[in-house]
Amino acid sequence: MKLSFIGSSHIAYWILDRYFADQEYTNYGLPGAGISYIERFRLDVSDSIAIIMIGTNDLYEINGTNMEEYATRYVKAIASIKTQATYLVSILPRNDYQDSASLNRFIAKLNSCIRPKAESAGIHYIDMFPLLIKDGHMDDSITFDELHLNAKGYALLSETIRQSIGLK
Repeated sequence: MKLSFIGSSHIAYWILDRYFADQEYTNYGLPGAGISYIERFRLDVSDSIAIIMIGTNDLYEINGTNMEEYATRYVKAIASIKTQATYLVSILPRNDYQDSASLNRFIAKLNSCIRPKAESAGIHYIDMFPLLIKDGHMDDSITFDELHLNAKGYALLSETIRQSIGLK
């Protein structure tokens, strides 16, 4: 099985050899990337299963009035990437804001807006958000900087993805 990992720093910093050494894979992670990276993504991954994780860097531009528009744009961009199958990982919680609990409620709402649109487009949705949040904040045990995952966080993410795509 060939895997293509596409997204922001969460993808770029993932030590895939540790979790997917038994698979052929390519890491297309780009730190700082947002939805515009996905919209411009033109590499041929049509022979791959794509795992996409994007959106945290777009949060600065999204609010209650443009959330639906963003979710539609987000799913359209992801659906335009031709793959064998596409797995979209939810936007993860984060603790690097002054009021992280409010931000995480917003992310949960955004994820709930994205999920049905993604599923309607034939995209498999992997909801990591509830697995990584504790008392309204990103669980401190799975992050090293309140935004990015540590080894424990990546192990949980990898295990969930492996199960979702049918790997042991």
